[in-house]
Amino acid sequence: LRRELTKRNQLIHQNVSPILGYTYGFGNFPAIVYPWYSYGNVREYLKTHRGANRTKLLIDVAAGLSYMHEQQPAVVHGNIKAINIYIKDNGEACLGDFGMSRIVQEVTRDHNASAPHVSYRWTAPELLENGGLFPRVTPASDVYAFGCLSIEIMTGQVPYHTIKDEAVVLAQVRRGMAPPHPPDGGKHGHSNLWSVIERCWETNPHDRPRI
Repeated sequence: LRRELTKRNQLIHQNVSPILGYTYGFGNFPAIVYPWYSYGNVREYLKTHRGANRTKLLIDVAAGLSYMHEQQPAVVHGNIKAINIYIKDNGEACLGDFGMSRIVQEVTRDHNASAPHVSYRWTAPELLENGGLFPRVTPASDVYAFGCLSIEIMTGQVPYHTIKDEAVVLAQVRRGMAPPHPPDGGKHGHSNLWSVIERCWETNPHDRPRI
């Protein structure tokens, strides 16, 4: 864990949250300590800042994710969704909670504990192969999740928001059925953006664009 966090802490980018430390004081799994962001995560932020430039927020996230993926070897986030994107005092978005997926997998194996809950609404179909147990996240699975995040930021609703049953969402993802296109294209979206989002959801990971 210490080696993994040391490697993550070497990432220095305005759209990637720095790591301050870690603790085991919150249960079976380690918790990473990040700076305090008074605006909270992007989901909370958009509830009180409805006029925010949502496209700019996505550009911020894409910049941070591109930086991570360009590292040698690539650093994969593995848990991209609105509650893991934080807003800095200057209004910029930055990625947080990255790397926890892999760390938790290692701790789970070591302690023979139950795996943490998976956020199926942001999960690429290939991560559910072989029962979805301890999937290997990749830059391509990050790209898929970025498309889901784009829906979330542009519409203010989680992917598959009309489906309340997580088991039904899981079945949809396994069949390769991406989140549906909003009827109006999204209040804050436009056709060019939606075409990019749809490319992020290509069933074949190799067909997805790079961030």
